[in-house]
Amino acid sequence: MNSPPTKEFNTHGVCVPTRHYCLPPAPRLPAALKLVDQEKYFSLRAPRQSGKTTLIQNLVNLINEEGRYYAFNCSLAPLWGLTDRQKALTELAALINSALAASPLTALKLKAYVYNSQPGSVSASSIVKTLLNGLCEDLTKDLVIFFDEVDSLAWSGLSPFLAQLKEGYQSRHLPGLKFPRSLILVGQRDLEDCLAEAPAETKSTDAPRPPLNVPTISLALANFSFEDLSNLYGQHTAETGQVFTPEALTATYNWSQGQPWLVNALARQVVDEVLNHDYEREITSAHFDEAAFALIDHHDAPIQFLLERLKEPRVITVLDPLLVGSPRQVFLNDHDRGHCLSLGLMAQDSGGGLKFANPITREVIFRLLADQIQASLDNEYALIPWRNETTLLLSEILTNFQAYWRDKGAGVALKTDRLDLVASDILKKELAQLLDAEISNDLLYQYIIARINDLLIREYDESLPALTLLAFLRKIIATGARFLVDCHEGRGGIETRLFFEGGPYVMEITRKPRSTLERSLDRLKASLTQTNSKTGWLVIFDPDRALSWDEKIYNRTQTDGDLTFNVFGC
Repeated sequence: MNSPPTKEFNTHGVCVPTRHYCLPPAPRLPAALKLVDQEKYFSLRAPRQSGKTTLIQNLVNLINEEGRYYAFNCSLAPLWGLTDRQKALTELAALINSALAASPLTALKLKAYVYNSQPGSVSASSIVKTLLNGLCEDLTKDLVIFFDEVDSLAWSGLSPFLAQLKEGYQSRHLPGLKFPRSLILVGQRDLEDCLAEAPAETKSTDAPRPPLNVPTISLALANFSFEDLSNLYGQHTAETGQVFTPEALTATYNWSQGQPWLVNALARQVVDEVLNHDYEREITSAHFDEAAFALIDHHDAPIQFLLERLKEPRVITVLDPLLVGSPRQVFLNDHDRGHCLSLGLMAQDSGGGLKFANPITREVIFRLLADQIQASLDNEYALIPWRNETTLLLSEILTNFQAYWRDKGAGVALKTDRLDLVASDILKKELAQLLDAEISNDLLYQYIIARINDLLIREYDESLPALTLLAFLRKIIATGARFLVDCHEGRGGIETRLFFEGGPYVMEITRKPRSTLERSLDRLKASLTQTNSKTGWLVIFDPDRALSWDEKIYNRTQTDGDLTFNVFGC
């Protein structure tokens, strides 16, 4: 009889080795300890729920256990939203002292509050450097500090913080001066991207440039490899005797792409919910498929986090064309793409293009956006017949959608009216400059209106037709079938698979002029071959306003050998 576990798969907070299955820190980031030995200052970045905090706390413990250096971790998360430079740096110094006081090392505890100034009594330009210099003065070992959530600092605090680190770094080997051996700045975003958000007035030729050369090296924390995932799940097998089949391991890696929170959440869902703690049963790929759909349905906190991100104008700018597989839009300073990568919404494929970070994230994004449209659809559409015994009436559903799109499609919109603070500041400064310029009132008026529309409103325009079709399908079918979608940058369309009574029903959704009929049929043919299906559906949206609805709306059938294509124009 298999034994119940004493540990569990962790999906909340930092992993504790005595309570949770977890991986050793050093193999996941082998360069970190080497860089510490080399006295380097470096940054470490990874999206939310990637295990950053668990990793750095374990590295701190490992360094302290080895005994060559002292190490501690200080989170800057409480500084989020502080824009006052003096207050931010004063609070930062207080956080360092609190972290020292919480250290299990007596030598560091005794150094807590070596610098306990009152707010405003010391210049923000020297407070952190003075504190760290005093901290290192009479320690018997070199000091290593991990600053977690460093991107919580607003630009007004981040720039002087880096400037003081740079000054301490450059002078640390001078007689009488000491500074930490190694500093590691940890966060979601690359520091260069954070510093790129500097207010416009600081970017003039007279303003000092941000100190981008501290830290000198930037590392990205990778997701779990397949071997990492297998080792983590192997800990559960070793403790309980419960076996994961090879197909199960492949399935969970395909669903999660090694994203640490998802790797743990999928296993937890299977063990606790799908199998209800029955450790005698073998875990199969079907169990992980069921768990993945449950995570998509549940909207747990990390998934709910996506909803707010989808409202951000800079996310919409990148996500809207990606949702329909449009080609990459190239910009010289593409910080919006970097922002989406740092959020964990997207990843880069082998060719440098964008794709969704993993299938679960992709499904959640499509569902969250389609939900907004679905909620606006009349309940009468839910009464449209969609099945005949064991057959999904997909052609009949698409015919009804053509009628809906013709009559009401023009009234569908999916936009955000949230004006982010960065855009607001930019707009104010541009208007102030224009009001002093000697240009005509008409030109000024036209420019102001264009900028307001651009900055205040971001709309899911290119992907709106496809999202509306998906919302329409979900309104009619409700929970009667499962949906899976797939697309990536440059694909040219969306592949949709509907699973009903065994399925799948394969559909390609595309939009002119992004893809020709021939390319769309080629993609559909490849999908049918992959799923061993003989019939597919192709929906083509044509945004050309010069065409009448009679020219846009059509339904025809084409064949290619033993394959049948049902083509619907919208």
